[in-house]
Amino acid sequence: MAPDYFLLLVLKAFFLYYDSPLKKKEKTNIMNELSLEQRRVFINLAQVYETYQETYRHSLHYQGSMRWKKSNGKEYLFHGRGDKGYGRSLGVRSAETEIIYEQFHAGKQRNKERLESLKAELLLGAKYAKLLKLNRVPKQVAEILRLLEKHRLLGNNVIVVGTNALYAYEMLAGIHLQSDMLATNDLDILWDARTKLKLMADENSGILHILKQVDYSYERLESLYRASNNQGFLIDLIKPEPKPPWKFEADTIGDENDLVASPIASQRWIVSSPKVTQIIIGEDGFPAPMVVPDPRAFVIHKMWLSHQTNREKIKSRRDEKQALILAEIIQNGLPHFSGSYTGVNKNLTGFQNLSGLGQWWQGKDLPTRLPLHHRRGL
Repeated sequence: MAPDYFLLLVLKAFFLYYDSPLKKKEKTNIMNELSLEQRRVFINLAQVYETYQETYRHSLHYQGSMRWKKSNGKEYLFHGRGDKGYGRSLGVRSAETEIIYEQFHAGKQRNKERLESLKAELLLGAKYAKLLKLNRVPKQVAEILRLLEKHRLLGNNVIVVGTNALYAYEMLAGIHLQSDMLATNDLDILWDARTKLKLMADENSGILHILKQVDYSYERLESLYRASNNQGFLIDLIKPEPKPPWKFEADTIGDENDLVASPIASQRWIVSSPKVTQIIIGEDGFPAPMVVPDPRAFVIHKMWLSHQTNREKIKSRRDEKQALILAEIIQNGLPHFSGSYTGVNKNLTGFQNLSGLGQWWQGKDLPTRLPLHHRRGL
């Protein structure tokens, strides 16, 4: 975690830049608002996708089979699960079990028909999304996100950090950023190792197993926290460094062949920040959910990264640019986030008013050490 005084210096630099003539000269075409038609198609497609996901989750209640099974001269209602014939008896045949049997099969059929209808709507919506150039997110990324959600990891245990998170922020604000702001050949997945995993026993093969469902060429590299496919697309699994650093925490989601999360100290407060869930559109035109840190947390973290002396210059300049652009998006396009940093996480509870904080810093010399909870002038 960065020292408190350094975080304040970073924020001071941000505010000085934000109001500077240099910033005003950079007013640009770096972002474009979505048209009314793009907004309409996106909203409709997102709603259909969310309904599809809800219907799919409901279909899990109808997994397996339900049939009558004879034993010792009597018929029993048997609920089978899986391919190995496992299941349980729901009781001897009676008026009550016959109702259960009928309701199960009728409900399963209704759910199947509803899913098929929603799939058709998604296919149609995907065509419109591609025509209107809403399909921004790399296909691999979107497919990975869908599987992370299916395996109940996304939002519960892992979130997306790094450049790919900008896809969520741009859709949250109803804009499209310039493509060079989003270009990246990797996906950073942040795992909160403190959370309880909800994988089923037969699913507990981890992140690499999920990646191989998208592209079988994904292999774990020597670094152990990283996987790559045949096209060189990289997936990094990271986690906050434990506190204290020697505290034991799990470092794999799956078995010993899974990715081993790389501990990074600066991710401690990112993982504790509020999260935002946003529907994005993959290159194939189909929606996917993305869970990312609060955009204000992203701004602070990227500004902090840009001031690290051991950070490559080419990366630090991009970090700063992404932070400044997202700060402008928050100011102009996300009024429910703009102005306040209260609640970003426990380390930022002293930041009550963003613009007020910036004005207070103008022309003032900061002390060598200033607590994050310092409230003078706020």
